[in-house]
Amino acid sequence: MGLFGMSIGGLILLFHLAKIEVLGVPYLSPFVSDGKQQFVDTIFRLPIAFFKKRPNNLETKNQRRQR
Repeated sequence: MGLFGMSIGGLILLFHLAKIEVLGVPYLSPFVSDGKQQFVDTIFRLPIAFFKKRPNNLETKNQRRQR
């Protein structure tokens, strides 16, 4: 089906990824977060030791990570 088929296949894949939840957190949540720092972390990932706070979308009681 050419380019039209590739476009439809890409949309179906995107819808499928949007429906997936891992441990109650949507799979694509880092890409729709409101914080600029969280979006940068999805592209250039730093080592986990540099992260002092948990992501906002997890909605945890304690925002600081423990070592």
